Amino acid sequence: MADTLTSLIFYIFLKHEIEKIWQEATTDVEFPWLILTDAERVVLVAWGKEDTVGQQLSEKTVQSGAPVQVDGIVVGWLLYDEVVDLWSPGKKAWSFLEEVKSAIWISAGGATAAA
Repeated sequence: MADTLTSLIFYIFLKHEIEKIWQEATTDVEFPWLILTDAERVVLVAWGKEDTVGQQLSEKTVQSGAPVQVDGIVVGWLLYDEVVDLWSPGKKAWSFLEEVKSAIWISAGGATAAA
């Protein structure tokens, strides 16, 4: 019974800490975007640029993306933001991982002490 209670307390503490840290880490972070169009350049799906769904993009715009081909025929275009390394030291995502590691060590130490 004590082990179950200790595990539950550990889980609740860790979940709360990770949610708090994630909220801080993702505040003011601009995530990369991705757009998928059909052959007529109409936006089918857009992550990070949802307001473009249904719009037809110019030929010049889609040329900056990658063609989606089936049997050598272009059936759409994939456009994406430049890759941003959110996980390098000094970035908010890196800080998030460091804070999570600390929360895990603290809760594991507390759970061990309580057992």
